[in-house]
Amino acid sequence: MCKILMTSDYNSPNTYVKSIVDELNKTHEVLCDVDGFWKSSDTFDIIHIQWIEELFNWSEITENNLSDLKKQFLYWKTKGAKIVITKHNKLPHRIQPLGEVLYSIAYKNVDAVVHLGAYSFKEYDNRNNVIIPHVNYSNLVEVVNKKEAKQYLNVPLEGNLLLSFGVIRDVNEEEQIIKAFKKIKTKKDYLLICNSLRFNKKPSFRKKPLARIQYNVEKYIYKRQHVLFRRKRVLNSDLKYYFNAADIIISPRINTLNSGVIYMGFSFSKVVIGPNIGNIGQILKGLNNPVFEPNNIQSIAKSMLEANFLVGTATEKQNFEYANTVCTPYMVASKHNQLYNSLLND
Repeated sequence: MCKILMTSDYNSPNTYVKSIVDELNKTHEVLCDVDGFWKSSDTFDIIHIQWIEELFNWSEITENNLSDLKKQFLYWKTKGAKIVITKHNKLPHRIQPLGEVLYSIAYKNVDAVVHLGAYSFKEYDNRNNVIIPHVNYSNLVEVVNKKEAKQYLNVPLEGNLLLSFGVIRDVNEEEQIIKAFKKIKTKKDYLLICNSLRFNKKPSFRKKPLARIQYNVEKYIYKRQHVLFRRKRVLNSDLKYYFNAADIIISPRINTLNSGVIYMGFSFSKVVIGPNIGNIGQILKGLNNPVFEPNNIQSIAKSMLEANFLVGTATEKQNFEYANTVCTPYMVASKHNQLYNSLLND
């Protein structure tokens, strides 16, 4: 048994960390605490960082932050801890001046890098590099009748439902899938975009009546075009309705390395489409799911049409089996165990 500090929020809506920590706690002592990286006086065998930005509460990084980070890495090393980081992103999602410097400092000071796929595996040839798959979301899976799910969401019962899930980080992510969906000119299918940026802020009738009228008119026009929006974050308790109502899951990313959305789709036994970039493209293509070139409307439309033909086929079962064999919390935690033991016995 070893003592591990996981520098992340155990109660995050994204249950990635929780699923791994719950499994690791069966054989190790794991403290899941962001502040522990800065304030804990305990001795740990392993310090495992998930998102380096989380250590700074996702705020914009300052020169003082960088200096503090270097000092804290040195502090933990003098106490004998081995430091591990999981490479979720190439750089912070929120563009900031010191983001690249932040990542450079972090990766220079760690003993091992966990990759969620093979795409970035050889990037740090002077570190211990291991590939550990993204954990599934089986803890959130609950089967609901499709008709009941669509009625709960107030979505038409006919046709296939294409669900864009995950936080929209860039308006272009949203625009590209809207334009592609319009291009396929479907008469029955619907596109549902969660966490919409386009309709994120709802103007007040009292303060901005004209803006509110325009907001409602635009939303109505999109609905006539079979494009629906949800502007608020979906609660985990409602996930079962969205993913049981959906036939196709879309990861709308433009420039990122990984996407938890595809594993959510796999966990619910759905066809998934996403960008042909990073680990996302490798995983999707490996399981025969359609991929697209980001910002290429023709390519995205083609992937939507291909996905329609895969609904109800063996691809759904294959995705589900992958999620529930390769990506189980037990399998993922076991690979973490192997890494930790190799570092401590080195």
